[in-house]
Amino acid sequence: MSFYKSILLLFIVVLSGKAFGQSQDTTKQEVKKILFEDKRLLNGVRVGVDIAGIAYGFIANNENFKLENKYEINGDLGIKRWFMTLDLGTAKFTSIDADTIYNNSNYESSGSYYRVGADYRISKSAKSFLFFGGKFGQAFMNEDVQYQIFKIPFNDVIVSNPIKDSYQRPLSPKWIELTPGVKVYIWKNFYMGYTIRLKFLIPSKKYKDYPPMYIPGYGVGNRNSNIGFSFHLMYRIPFGKDPVIP
Repeated sequence: MSFYKSILLLFIVVLSGKAFGQSQDTTKQEVKKILFEDKRLLNGVRVGVDIAGIAYGFIANNENFKLENKYEINGDLGIKRWFMTLDLGTAKFTSIDADTIYNNSNYESSGSYYRVGADYRISKSAKSFLFFGGKFGQAFMNEDVQYQIFKIPFNDVIVSNPIKDSYQRPLSPKWIELTPGVKVYIWKNFYMGYTIRLKFLIPSKKYKDYPPMYIPGYGVGNRNSNIGFSFHLMYRIPFGKDPVIP
């Protein structure tokens, strides 16, 4: 190959590399603009269900404790990097304590609940992202307790006069949550993700002496704090047409 041909080939290679680099930089800038700089005020609504609550009802149930009719729907409205959230759910919990020597009790807690709050998208990416938020929750429930005491030990003497009683009461306990989590884009506006729920019960004098055994949406009622977990399957309805990533 002659000297001039070699110079010409080197010149072509340099120009090609420079053009490729400029193309990559342009693509990166376009992707950054699409993913990170979406300035729409309202960018979409997501609706979905909590799969973890349904699965827990099948896994954790036994002869003495049953969590039934645990269903929850979720929704959020995207406002730039914020998501206004609303959760609606229902649950029924039953407990049977059958001790034929001393007592026999039946417990049932059933009702509905809601959570309202906001999540903030920590990650820059608008597709799959980490978030952190807070919620306020409240349950509207009925508690039904029935019990019988057959034998009562008193100073080494068995008092055999049976006692039978029952009570029902409506309750509306409240709590707050801290909610870190993640949402992952799957396919054609479908998302999956999870939320860790750090729950703190708001104290109430009504339930101080006799706290409920189970609160729908919150969990065990005699604890000042609980940890919950939600696994979501959601579909996003965008407002307007989303930009296409090159």
